[in-house]
Amino acid sequence: MPELDLLIQGGTVVTPWGAVTADVGVANGRIHDIAEAPSGLAARATVSAEGQLVLPGGVDPHVHFENPSMGTVTTHNFGLGTEAAALGGTTCVIDFAFQAPGETPLETIKRRREIADPKVVIDYGLHGCITRTDEHSLADLPAMIEYGCPSTKVFMVYKQEGWMVDSGHLLDLMRRMAAGGGTLLIHAENEELLEWGIADQIGKGQMSALAHARSRPDVVEVEAIRRGIYFSRETGCQLFVVHMSTAGGMAAVREGQRAGAPVTAETCAHYLVLDESYLRRPDGHRYVMSPPLRPAAEQATLWEGLREGTIASVGSDDATYFEKDKIRGRNDFRRIANGIPGVQVRLPMIYSEGVRGGRLRLERFVDAVSTQPAKLFGLYPRKGVLAPGSDADIVVFDPEVTWRPTVNEMHTNIEYTCYEDFELTGRPRDVWSRGVQVVRAGKLMGRRGHGQFIARPRVSWAESEWS
Repeated sequence: MPELDLLIQGGTVVTPWGAVTADVGVANGRIHDIAEAPSGLAARATVSAEGQLVLPGGVDPHVHFENPSMGTVTTHNFGLGTEAAALGGTTCVIDFAFQAPGETPLETIKRRREIADPKVVIDYGLHGCITRTDEHSLADLPAMIEYGCPSTKVFMVYKQEGWMVDSGHLLDLMRRMAAGGGTLLIHAENEELLEWGIADQIGKGQMSALAHARSRPDVVEVEAIRRGIYFSRETGCQLFVVHMSTAGGMAAVREGQRAGAPVTAETCAHYLVLDESYLRRPDGHRYVMSPPLRPAAEQATLWEGLREGTIASVGSDDATYFEKDKIRGRNDFRRIANGIPGVQVRLPMIYSEGVRGGRLRLERFVDAVSTQPAKLFGLYPRKGVLAPGSDADIVVFDPEVTWRPTVNEMHTNIEYTCYEDFELTGRPRDVWSRGVQVVRAGKLMGRRGHGQFIARPRVSWAESEWS
């Protein structure tokens, strides 16, 4: 037995299958032992976790760092964004490589790596993102999968921006992804319905943040989800619906799963805790994203879907913009940069509102913020679980501390957080990434460049217990 580098003693170790008071031993960046406390194990360094939860590091499969969008760039770069993630208990993120003009999808992925590698504090992966469906671009799919990016995103909307994949090309792409063993992520909104909704609101002289939501009612999302699921059943392509916001979408996913379609979905913390009333506020422009915030009545159904596993996981969809890029569209919602911060608050928010709020079991919380995204995207069991042989991505979480995610409390370069009104219970205390401490007593210790790109294998959901 090697000498242990670290022993985390006496905490409540949580997995999706249960919780036990145990000691966790770490050697050479991996978990070596998990033994019922007191274990008698010895290590060069020890940390007491008595009275604390010991969790696998969070896995956030949906972030946008340094992402060109809406005529600007998201303000959390790979350094700041992964620092915020670590402070929030997340030890692995998956970002996107939006195919850039003049590049193939794989070329964009490699360029994104060159940007990210020197900056990241925690480990990361990349989803491909195809914005052109010419044969030259689609020919990259096998190479992207072999490179370690077996998941690719497409937009069913944003035709004017040049990102939209129409139904014919979507069906073709899903056939190719199924043949290669990849997973397709879809931004599910119906372009024609959306354009009609925008024109309708403009015709009524409605240009506010709330009008943005009114321009894309539930049917815009639900129709696109149902179409994607139908294509998934026809092709056998594994389909992941990103940032699902509606009860109707959740019902469609549930029906698809029962019919045998290889489909699942995520929702985001903001859809679970924020609602369209925020769009009526003077700072409503800060809360504009796509899909938009929905009426509060939708939230109970989303929590139900998350609790039962129809919704597999929670992502942050962290897409941060300076106030100037949000307020520029205060009187014309078409000019508001769409997106909201969230990578740091995702895990503690779901614990506070989910576990402490009586909506989720503790084990399902861990499953939703860590284990399921790791399984779905080829990171498990290296990530997403506390088990011998897994990376020592570990969070000691204080389940009793109360705090507010104000600008002063958050690690960000923007002027707001969107969650200032919430008092949360529970917060990460200490965080390790591959056995290296990146957060100590709530303070950032991580070094930029420590994080590594994780090449992910293709995953067959039919052979894994993802639901």
